Amino acid sequence: MGWKFNASMLRRTVLSMSIGEYYTGYIPSGIAMIRKGDWKYVYHTRADKDHGPEIELYNLKTDLK
Repeated sequence: MGWKFNASMLRRTVLSMSIGEYYTGYIPSGIAMIRKGDWKYVYHTRADKDHGPEIELYNLKTDLK
């Protein structure tokens, strides 16, 4: 049995997300962010061979007070 979804559910999920990226010449790596509801996921790309990718997950309702 495969994963099942309907188009309406998928549309509501995608429309309720915020997605952002930040890249500039002044930082060694890029940052991608996804927010849905109270949750925010942040991914920092690999800066160099000694500093691998980093992942952060925040609950905006409880973590940032």
